[in-house]
Amino acid sequence: MKEYREKNKKRISELKRKWNLKPINIKKKNEYMKEYNQKLGVKKHRKEYNEEWRSNNKEKLKEYRELTEVKESHNKRQKHYRSQNPEKIKAQNMASYYLKIPKGQLCVRCNKRLAKHKHHEDYNKPLEVIFVCDSCHKQIHNTYSSCENCGEEKEDVRYIDHHKEFMCGDCYEKD
Repeated sequence: MKEYREKNKKRISELKRKWNLKPINIKKKNEYMKEYNQKLGVKKHRKEYNEEWRSNNKEKLKEYRELTEVKESHNKRQKHYRSQNPEKIKAQNMASYYLKIPKGQLCVRCNKRLAKHKHHEDYNKPLEVIFVCDSCHKQIHNTYSSCENCGEEKEDVRYIDHHKEFMCGDCYEKD
């Protein structure tokens, strides 16, 4: 078994990656982790724990971010992204400079929440944007199209903050 793993490291890692990207497997993994954490007596989900830790340790985070190697690493990633996506950067900068989200502007997709983001449908048209809320913007850029609750592929799947998962409208209304 050990020999097989050593010979097929790339294949195994690729299969794991593909398995982890499937929405139905994400749901299974989340359920398993909840059960596992309950057995261990862990009361908080990892994300909740991280958020709480960040809010309680703002000074430590500030010191960490001020470290030279952290700044250099961040700058390097940012520089690489900018060099790979010049048309996106140009369009975003133009929209940021010339277009402001009007006060009280509702999301053009759901018409329920206030718009917080400008989304480009086409980067070649930098001043043509739609104003969307957090949830709809995540949905636009998200690769998931199936509900993590019921597993069905639906058009109205969006990220529900207090559930920390992507849900369709039907599952959200049932909850």
